[in-house]
Formats: sequence, structure tokens, C-alpha cells
Amino acid sequence: MKEGKELSPEEVEYYDRQQEIAKSLKFTINYDELRTQIDEATARVYFDVISEVDPEYNDNVVVRLDMNKKDGKWCVSYFVDKKFMTAEDKFMDYYDKGLASGDKGNSQQAIEYFTKAIIADTDNIMVSSVYHEIGLVYFDMKDYERAAMSFEIANEGELKFAKSYFGAGIAYVEMKEYERAIESYRRAIEVDPDLDIVYAYLGLAYQDMEDYDKATEYFKEAAKRGNQVAQDILKSTI
Repeated sequence: MKEGKELSPEEVEYYDRQQEIAKSLKFTINYDELRTQIDEATARVYFDVISEVDPEYNDNVVVRLDMNKKDGKWCVSYFVDKKFMTAEDKFMDYYDKGLASGDKGNSQQAIEYFTKAIIADTDNIMVSSVYHEIGLVYFDMKDYERAAMSFEIANEGELKFAKSYFGAGIAYVEMKEYERAIESYRRAIEVDPDLDIVYAYLGLAYQDMEDYDKATEYFKEAAKRGNQVAQDILKSTI
């Protein structure tokens, strides 16, 4: 309880009960946004009532209750102080913000958030996924060199991801580095042989290299696996 505010026994009992409710919350409310929802008349009596670490969250989350008096009734709001978030919470917060920024076309901001997510992931559990997302952002920015590098880093761990090899391959094609693209596509197939689209892109890479026999071979393989692009290409060559 903060000093400077003396509550009646009824108020103390009320806030103790509300505090238990606050501890069960599973979501975060942005404090600044919360304040904007209160009118000026209410805001002038708006102040912190309780600020303490909740042991149920391993001392990483602060549950705060702010109260204001309106129409003779006390109203209590809750929010989680983000500076006390767990490393996993921080990671997900930055990661989600990175995805949201990318969806809005804020590429540089997305990369900044993803970089913060990597730093927050102290156990390196999700680093590969983050680098893949960074690769997608760079690709959208047409920075194909950084995109390829990010996709490659995504596969530096023990787990390998076909989508990252595939992304690297497409980036290499954009840079006309066809041999490196083909190598990346082949690695994608090694991880997931059922990705029919990769066979089609292998065909396209060989076609760009004017190796039409190899191109046809991979188009046929992709078409056999149900890839529509490859099927249309083969029909057009008949």
C-alpha cells in the first residue's frame, strides 16, 4: 500500500479482494491507453492505490490497482507493469510488435522489434523463427542480400527449416545467384520432400540458367506432386 493514502477498513477489504482478482488476470492493459479512457473530472482523483510484486508470477510481474471515484463509487483498474515482465513475455511482446509493424509496412521498425526479441530470447529457443521473419522483411524491402543472410542464419541451429532454405533460394534468384539458389532449394527438399512448390522453383531456376532438360525434370516432379504452376508451365510448352 502506498503511503499518503489512508483507507477505511471497508476500502482495505475491498482492495484486498480486488487484488486477488487482479492476480488472476492473463492479459496486459496498456497503462497510458487506460488513462485516456477516463474523463478530466475523474482523472483528477486518479492515483495509485497498490503496487506490489505478485509472487504467483515469480516476482516478475507487478500488479497495480488505480482507483478513481465516480458517481460516489470506487472503480478499480489493473495493468501489468512491463518492466517486470519475464524474458519469455518480453520476447513475445517484441516478436508480436515486429509482426504487427511488418504487416503495416513499417519495415525498419519491424526489424528493430525483431532484434529486441532476439536479445530477449536468452535461451535461443525462438531465434530461428525471428531471423526467418527478418528475412521476410528484408525481402519485402528488396534487400535480397540481407534477406538471404537472415534466412541462412535461421538455419544455423540444430533444427532446420525448409521455409528458410526456400526463402534464401528465392532471394538468391533475385540476385541472379542461381547456383546458390539451387543449393538452397535442394536443402529445403531434404528437410521437407513434400514441398511441391520448391520443385517448381528449382525448375524455374534451371530455366533461368537455360538448362531446359533439368528445368523440365523438376517441373514434371512438381506437377506430379500437384503443383499448379508447374502443370501450367508444362501445358504451355506442349
